[in-house]
Amino acid sequence: MGQGTEGRANYLDEETRKLGIIPRVYEITSPRGVDRHLVVAFDYDKPHDLWVTANYDTFGTLPSANNNGSSVVTLLKLSEHLQKAKLPVNIRLVYFDAGLDPDLATRQRRNPDFVPGSKLFVQHLITDETEFIDTYDGAITIQAVGKGNMSVFQTTGRRLDNTAELNKLLIEHGKKVGVPVELRDHSPNADNLAFLEEGLAAAVIARYHEGAWHRMQTKDDDITNVNPRAIDETVMFLRTLVNSYPVK
Repeated sequence: MGQGTEGRANYLDEETRKLGIIPRVYEITSPRGVDRHLVVAFDYDKPHDLWVTANYDTFGTLPSANNNGSSVVTLLKLSEHLQKAKLPVNIRLVYFDAGLDPDLATRQRRNPDFVPGSKLFVQHLITDETEFIDTYDGAITIQAVGKGNMSVFQTTGRRLDNTAELNKLLIEHGKKVGVPVELRDHSPNADNLAFLEEGLAAAVIARYHEGAWHRMQTKDDDITNVNPRAIDETVMFLRTLVNSYPVK
C-alpha cells in the first residue's frame, strides 16, 4: 500500500525474484499506453495448465488492500509452496495490470468503454501464442479475499456464466478441507471475464463481506479492511486445491 501501479509491479517483480524465479513480463499496448502483466510459470512436466490470476493495479495511490492487494499477497504466498511442490498440474500465476476501472474510483460508476488489461492479454495469447490452448485447463481469478466467507458465482457481471465444472471443483474442495464455499448469483466484473469471452473455462472466487466490499476502491480500503487469517486460509485452500487437482 502507498505505492502506485508501477511501484506495485516492481514490488511483485522483486519479491518473485527473491524466490529465485524470473517472471515473464508482458508489455501490451492499451488505451492507457502500455499495460504490464507478470506471469510466473511452475512446470511439473504435466499435460495441463491451471491458471490462477489476480490484478495488482490501483487508482492513484489508493490503498486497495482488499481489492486486490489481498489476492496478490495470496499468490505470492502460494508461490513459495509451488516452488517446492510436485503437482498433478502445471500452474500459471498471472498478475494482471489494469483491472480497476478508474471511473469506479472517481465517479462510482463503470465506464462502458473501459477495456481491462486482462482482456487485451488474453487476446494477445490467442493471436500470438495460440499454442497455450493445447494445455489450458481453466483459469481461477482470485478477487478480494481479505474478509468474509468464501464464495463462487454463477455469473460474472450478470453477463456470462462461470464454468460450472470449476465452481463445483471449488465447492467440493471446500467441503473436503472444512472451508464452506457459497454459490452466489453474480459477482462484479473480474478478470475471469477475459477468458470466458473467448470461450475458455474460468471462474472467480472471492470472500464476500458487505461492509468490506462497500469500502473497496475507496481510500477506506486500507489494512483495516483485511483480516490476515482470511488470507492465510485462502492460501491454504489453494495449496490443497492444486495438490489434489483432478487429472483429466
